[in-house]
Amino acid sequence: MRTMSTDTSVAAENVQLNLLRAAPAWRKLAMVWNLNHALKGLILADLEERFPDDDRDMRHRRLAHRWLGPTLARAAYGAVDEA
Repeated sequence: MRTMSTDTSVAAENVQLNLLRAAPAWRKLAMVWNLNHALKGLILADLEERFPDDDRDMRHRRLAHRWLGPTLARAAYGAVDEA
C-alpha cells in the first residue's frame, strides 16, 4: 500500500488519518483556520519583501488579489499592479 507522503510509513499515516476522522467538526475547522492564517502570514511576508515601499493598505490589497484571485479582488478593491 502506498502512502500520500513519501516520508511517512503506512502505519503512521493510518494513525494520522484515524485521528483526523475522529476529530470533531469544530477541531477540523480550527485546523483549517490556522492553516489559512499561516498561509496569509507567508503571503504577507513575501509581499513585504517584494514591495517594501507599500503601505499596509496596499499590501492587504495585494494579499486580496492573491487570496481571492484577480477577478474577484478587482471587483471588490480595484486593480493592483503586480509588477
